[in-house]
Amino acid sequence: MGESAESGSCEAAGGPVSSDASRLKAVEARLRRMNHVFMDGADPIVITDLDGRVVDLNHETVRVFGWTREEALQRTIEHFAVGLQGAPTDRMLYRIQHGETVRNLEALAKAKSGQLIPSLVTAFALTDEDDQAVGFALIIKDITSLKQATLQLEQKNRELRQVANALSHDLGAPLNSLRGYAELLQQRYRGQLDEESNEGLDFIVQGVDRMTRMIGDLLDFTRLECGPSCFREVDCGKVLAQAVANLHALIKDSGAEVTNDLLPTVQGHEMQLVQLFQNLIGNAIKFRRDEVPRVHVSCEETHDGW
Repeated sequence: MGESAESGSCEAAGGPVSSDASRLKAVEARLRRMNHVFMDGADPIVITDLDGRVVDLNHETVRVFGWTREEALQRTIEHFAVGLQGAPTDRMLYRIQHGETVRNLEALAKAKSGQLIPSLVTAFALTDEDDQAVGFALIIKDITSLKQATLQLEQKNRELRQVANALSHDLGAPLNSLRGYAELLQQRYRGQLDEESNEGLDFIVQGVDRMTRMIGDLLDFTRLECGPSCFREVDCGKVLAQAVANLHALIKDSGAEVTNDLLPTVQGHEMQLVQLFQNLIGNAIKFRRDEVPRVHVSCEETHDGW
């Protein structure tokens, strides 16, 4: 009896002990995976307590900021993000502690060498089982390369504006001369030229006017720095007529027929829309079967535009 009871007692005890050990191993494995993600993260990650004192950090933080792990654990978050734009560090931590996740807050992070690193900071609270904040996690993304690329783009835009201004000046004078000679011929030989000659002179004048407008639009385009906020109402019917006029030679040589429905007025940039229609119609005429091209431009209104 005693041996049987003892044997049964061991079996009963063996079941839960084995089960608990399996769960513990699973938890430990999950923690190791989480620690691996944390320690080997692509961006610096800093963990602080509720007072902003650093309690943990990953390998990338050490690499980017130059602090050893021991040095970093003696500091507060102000040593890492000294130039938060829009909110000081203590206000940011207060917002996080009250349940808000701060995303992509622009900051100047400070390395051990004193170098200021342009960064985007994402921060959120770490909570316990009762959903109470026990600390903060900050992900600090180095955007130095992005800032450098932005500066280079701004420089290229300045150079583009300078080139456009020079082109406008250099092309404007001969265009004005060409227009003046064409108008002089129209006046001097009014009534003496045949219909084809008059039509040719008209095309010269109209072509010069279109080129002048395009140069002006190009200058406007190089000065656009506000994107869609600089759009204005554009009559697509007039834009299409301009595009067709620019393609006059191609349409005449191919015998193409270009028709259209009534087109709406939209918000946009006139020069870009002319170029859009011109590219679409030009491609339709160039890339076709061996037959006379027929191009029809139509539109359809949807719930969010045309």
